[in-house]
Amino acid sequence: MGRFVSQTLPGDPNAMQRALRHPQRYRAYVPTPLRDLGYTPSVSALEHVAAAGEACRALDAAVGASPVKLARAMGLLSRSEGIGSATIENYTASMRRLVGDAATNAAEHSDDGSAIILRGIAATEQGLMLLGEPGRDVTAEDIEKVQAMLMSHFQQRYRGYRTGYVQVGGNSSRVDSADYIPPPAEHVPALVQDLCDYINEPDGRHPIVRAAIAHAQFEVIHPFPDGNGRTGRVLMHGVLRREGLLVNTVVPVSIAMARDPDAYVRGLNSLVFDGDTCDAARLDDWVVTFAGFVSEAAEQANTMLSEFESIYAGLAGRVRSAFRGDSHAPAVLGELSSQLGVTTAGAARAVGISEEAARRLLGKMVEEGLVQRRRTGRTTVFYIDALTRLIEDAQTFRMSDPVDMMPMRGLDLTSMRTSPARGRPRAAQRCAHPLRTGGVCMRAAGHHGPHRSKP
Repeated sequence: MGRFVSQTLPGDPNAMQRALRHPQRYRAYVPTPLRDLGYTPSVSALEHVAAAGEACRALDAAVGASPVKLARAMGLLSRSEGIGSATIENYTASMRRLVGDAATNAAEHSDDGSAIILRGIAATEQGLMLLGEPGRDVTAEDIEKVQAMLMSHFQQRYRGYRTGYVQVGGNSSRVDSADYIPPPAEHVPALVQDLCDYINEPDGRHPIVRAAIAHAQFEVIHPFPDGNGRTGRVLMHGVLRREGLLVNTVVPVSIAMARDPDAYVRGLNSLVFDGDTCDAARLDDWVVTFAGFVSEAAEQANTMLSEFESIYAGLAGRVRSAFRGDSHAPAVLGELSSQLGVTTAGAARAVGISEEAARRLLGKMVEEGLVQRRRTGRTTVFYIDALTRLIEDAQTFRMSDPVDMMPMRGLDLTSMRTSPARGRPRAAQRCAHPLRTGGVCMRAAGHHGPHRSKP
């Protein structure tokens, strides 16, 4: 529910694109504040919500029963969720690349697909502490911090609230081609504050219902120039945690959303309509869709954890057979199982031994076939291949370098323009023309001029 407002985008006589030289009229959407939301889910919707909630509670209880299992589960599921959230926005990288970059902190100095995914994983984990702590109010500044983590290696103008026109989808030089135009920038602070007030004030609705509403409202507000989709999914997990549904772990909801992107986009788009009164049927449809994603994610998480524990138990048994009882090998195995990859120095720090001792121990583990290693630049990275493949197999898209996937449509929230004739189309709609190098053209679809690997 909300209203459309007519706006004019001023022309820029210095614009390179002819379409941007003249003023353009458009209609932006301003959602109704959540404080005015009079919504009671139907009995049918609540049945779907209850089923998803029970699946989450069972998973959370099983994970929380063991501190060791808890650490391993968070390592597995938070990484799966971070990767899944990035793939919805068309960011991808090979698991081989992610393993190396995670262990060597290479992502700190890069803004490629691997770095973006790893920052998304970190934002998921850190964002839960900011947004998911019960009894602590969520603030607009907290949400901005999450977005800043995701956009830390982009220009400053891509961080914080947007200050100008922005559109979702379509050709960035034509406002009439946009799939969606969010509220004008002057409405953003008040709408985000209203969202925070909604999150902070319990209303008796089921946690999944509250998470569905909060996530959808955030995406409709679209408060930032970029990173809205990933920030909104971190917020979603924060609500599920602070509401007490998932205290010990996360469920990889983003993987389920990426598996059926049309349903995800359709559900969000259905909430954009002209009217000041609550449309319970539309909200029911979105809540049922969202609950379906949560149910599917909980089921997949259970399957992944079962396979994970089976793999880990087999490796732990082999460690006990191959090493003395006082060896640090079990501790190193635990560190490896909760990370994508580790270096010798990283393993030494985590376990509290010298680098030389860690080098000898990891070398023997490689000889025994317990762990694998690969070179990343001048550094050797150790990892457990069976566990990284488990994460990779859970993803909807093939994880590869370079990006090679079908583009998302609608509310992927990555196509944007920050001002007339400026900004970059970081769009889902990429050219994808094959290059002689074996990659694909990464410029925006329909571009003019030669094909090249970076837009």
